[in-house]
Amino acid sequence: SFAARRAGQQKVDGLFAKVTHCTDSSSCLAVKIPREWYMSGKYCPVGRDTNRGMVYLLNGTTHRRTLYLVQHKREMDGPIEGCDDGKYLLRERNLQSDVVHPDKGYFELKGIVRACLDRDFAKTAASGTNSFAELSTGSCEAPVIKAAPAEEEDPLIVQPLVVDNPATVDPADYWLHPCQCVPEGWKGEPASPESTGGIPPGSGNRFIPPPLDLVEGQFVCDVEHLIDVKFETPDELLEKKMCESRCRDNPDCHFFWHGSQHEANTCRLYSGCDNLVREFGISGFLTALPRGMMCQIANPEACWSSSMRRDFLTRLEPETCASHVCSGNKRRVPNAGRVPCAYPYQAGQTCSDATCCRPGQGQGLAETRADAGGAAGPNQTAGLQRRRAEHIPDFYYLHLHQQCDSALLLGGVGLNSCARPTYADPNSHKWEHKTEMPQHFQHGDELSVSCWDERYVGLLAPQPPQEEALVQTTDGGGCLCSDGI
Repeated sequence: SFAARRAGQQKVDGLFAKVTHCTDSSSCLAVKIPREWYMSGKYCPVGRDTNRGMVYLLNGTTHRRTLYLVQHKREMDGPIEGCDDGKYLLRERNLQSDVVHPDKGYFELKGIVRACLDRDFAKTAASGTNSFAELSTGSCEAPVIKAAPAEEEDPLIVQPLVVDNPATVDPADYWLHPCQCVPEGWKGEPASPESTGGIPPGSGNRFIPPPLDLVEGQFVCDVEHLIDVKFETPDELLEKKMCESRCRDNPDCHFFWHGSQHEANTCRLYSGCDNLVREFGISGFLTALPRGMMCQIANPEACWSSSMRRDFLTRLEPETCASHVCSGNKRRVPNAGRVPCAYPYQAGQTCSDATCCRPGQGQGLAETRADAGGAAGPNQTAGLQRRRAEHIPDFYYLHLHQQCDSALLLGGVGLNSCARPTYADPNSHKWEHKTEMPQHFQHGDELSVSCWDERYVGLLAPQPPQEEALVQTTDGGGCLCSDGI
């Protein structure tokens, strides 16, 4: 069954599709001619000749590739060397000499004969025993299942209908969220041209990105992570590229700030950046220098506006130190349940001894319970917990994007612009299997359609998962649908 295949509980050795109305007048033939690729293809019926049966046609791109498949009759075609009466001919269409009247059952074909096939060609094709031909079921265009926006001025950022191929294990084969890493070669929505254009060819969207400007304005990193400060002098210019080179040459440098400080170009190097700090009298760019493999998400702006800003403003359950087990003889900090140590969707961030532990004797069971029980914090508030969205990856620099957006919401004083989450951990979600929906499907292909559940979830109360509907293509070009879709 459909549900069993999705759950991986049923092994399928072979699949058979029932072809309705299977007759020689409605079914095409897939013909394969060894070493003659231009004569191979799908020959479909065009009419029945009263003297020699069904006539098939291969519509090619040129006259040489446009061929008729028809039974050879000596009294109509004349003698043809090497082709006995009753065999089948492949002959070119001749627009000047051919006389074709399908409604009257009359076909007089004068084109060049390109091949002669065995007389049992048509009979054995239906049983699949012929090495040159097999029945070809009809295909149909992809169903139109995209939701239209309510108004032209209100475009849909994320398509609310999630389309999946139930024959595969990975989810949402034909649907991409703006926050997900975009497969290389993806051309349509929701991927932005800037995102697809920034992927190095042949990288598979796994690469070390260029520097990313996080914040423009009067904001720098906290002084605890400051490595070095360098000022421009009359003898030495200090452009942004030079600041980047100084950071790149220092293996401990992961962020740098370049701008004007008291009318002098300044370069600051940082080993980390926990918080954005505003300084008066400066103006410049705070930039991250990626040093590991990352992936480019599909659409940073749409990702932030559709999902991540809402998640940031409503998510109330950061992981706390109450869940961390200290190593050695260390013990957890007091009120560990109130100390956040990791946030959802933050790549490379985990609860650690540095945040949650202090020197001392090992922690006993009673103290462990006391620390956890004392956390009357947000992650124990009934009804406010929300499950992690499977389509959202772990982002790099997410906490800085959130802090910058918070400053914008509070008026944006000292702030010119904020970057949106752009790079993610390529191993934090499933995305490489995704493809854009094909334009055509074969008879019997199945699609499952469900709702993008995040669109219909309230801010506080959790919602049950959405049900899937099954869509099956048919030989007539339509769809057989279930669950009211």
